[in-house]
Parts: sequence; structure tokens; C-alpha cells
Amino acid sequence: MFAQSIDSSLDPPTRPIPLVRKVGIAWIGRPGDVVQLEAGGNALWIGDTIDSKVFRLDLSSRRVTPYQIAGDLDDIAFGDGYLWVMDGVTASVTRIDPRGGKPKTLSVSQLDTLTSITFGGGYVWATDNSANEVWRISKDLNSPTPIAVGIAPRDVTYADGVVWVANYGDGTVSVVNPRIPSLTRSIPVAVHPRAVAVADGKVWAVGDAYTINNE
Repeated sequence: MFAQSIDSSLDPPTRPIPLVRKVGIAWIGRPGDVVQLEAGGNALWIGDTIDSKVFRLDLSSRRVTPYQIAGDLDDIAFGDGYLWVMDGVTASVTRIDPRGGKPKTLSVSQLDTLTSITFGGGYVWATDNSANEVWRISKDLNSPTPIAVGIAPRDVTYADGVVWVANYGDGTVSVVNPRIPSLTRSIPVAVHPRAVAVADGKVWAVGDAYTINNE
């Protein structure tokens, strides 16, 4: 498994070839299944779901440090100097400190299934597909708070002081106030959203189109 850096600042070519070129490459480990890539703390964090490992690639030294994860590795996020690892099946979140120390794990729920995590506003945010909630989790993993959102939330992102949740089941994007915390409103969209992002002052949702039967 390799990590490769690219330069996307090239001018568009006159023929249909990729607008990138190699500027660096690093050996990470044996072939695996990369589920996520995060950047933070002067490093790249690469999640391998086959071996349940996270690899830290130091951007200065190119040194690779592996972290073995207990359980499944379904999503990762980086924030406040920590790496956050989600196990969707066991509905748990693990905090890894790259400076050392033993990883700490919180089981959010014994019955539910988590689908995505992000970090923002000083908290970890995890979508709960079973309970139709997003969890606000403190950095010390001691006080998780559930917040009701739309049906079957699939993705969560934090931007400009707001938490945005893509709800696949009812075709909405929920807006959550992270400070209270509470649901502000749910906005209907034209797809069953699988992912949500904020860019150029707008919220973007990507997903599956509605069929004739559920327009």
C-alpha cells in the first residue's frame, strides 16, 4: 500500500489526461483496503479496514507509524490533536493520541449502528443510523449526547459553527446547533443523501435520486 502526493495546480491540458502529477510517494505497508484518509498534526492518517490498522505518515520525515485498532475500522477523523476511529458495528469511538498513551474507547450504544464521524467545535460527531440520531461526544469520551435528526443518517460534517447531517431515509439534511445541542431544522433535498460537505458558501449533498414511487 502506498501514499502518493500530487500537484493539482497545473494548467488544464488540451487533451483529456489527469490534471495531476506525482510529486512524492511513500510505502505504507502490505496491500489493504483503505477506507479513509485524513490530514492533521503534520501527518496523513490512513485507515486500513482489512487489518483494522491506522497508519500515520509523518509529512516531514516520511516515517510511517502503525496503530492497531481493536474491532472494526469504519471511519476516521482528526481533531484537537487526536485521531478518532469509529467502529460502526459496535457503535464505538476510539481516541488515539499520536504523542503516546493508551487508546481510549467509548461504546456509544449497545444496540445501534454508527455510519460516520467528524470533529468540530470541540466535539466528535457520530451519526447513528439505527436510532436516527447524531451523537455529540466530548473529547474526554465521558459525556455523549444524542440529538434526534432525520431518518437513517449516513454522513456528518462540521463547518462555520454548524453541524450538517445527511439523512438518507427521508431525503433531508439536518442542521444542528452544536452549542445547545439541538436540531434547528431539516431541509428537504432532491436526493437520498449519502454524503454532505460545505464549500464555496454552500452546503452540498450527494446521493441517490428519487424514484417515481417516492417522489
